[in-house]
Amino acid sequence: MNPVIRAASKADVTPIQAIYAHHVLHGTGTFEIEPPDVAEMCRRHATIVNAGLPYVVAEYDGMIVGYGYTGPFRPRAAYQFTLEDSIYLHPNWTGQGLGRQLLERLQIRALARYRDHATRALNASAGAAPVGQTGNAAGTSHRLSMARTVPLRSPRSSGPMPNARDIRPDLRA
Repeated sequence: MNPVIRAASKADVTPIQAIYAHHVLHGTGTFEIEPPDVAEMCRRHATIVNAGLPYVVAEYDGMIVGYGYTGPFRPRAAYQFTLEDSIYLHPNWTGQGLGRQLLERLQIRALARYRDHATRALNASAGAAPVGQTGNAAGTSHRLSMARTVPLRSPRSSGPMPNARDIRPDLRA
């Protein structure tokens, strides 16, 4: 029982919307309260695809059973090479390894564009090490949800981590 993972098309958006609606109503990872309609999901799909980012579906026996995409982490210029992935599965397909397959496909396609694995390896070879991991609530949906990032610090820096107010005087109270 191996679904085919392929690029998502506009024709896939209706089943994508149905899967996403389930997660909005029953999950915690979407940060939405009401499921968006098909037109909004078409707009979101087009935004990702037009940016040249990967958007894939898992299809089994003619049915879309999961999907995922890689999108911008934040709209600010400093985050231009930082991506985040989103993966959603039909509820009957969880716990079978499909999410991992979708993630691997997204990573391969994102790597082809951004080489973020190479960037991580380059940073590690230069001695950069993780200095922490966020784990505080990033927002709420139906229940408390978490988001994590792993900031790195260069070995060339010394002393305590700077505070934003030390770097930008305009942030001082």
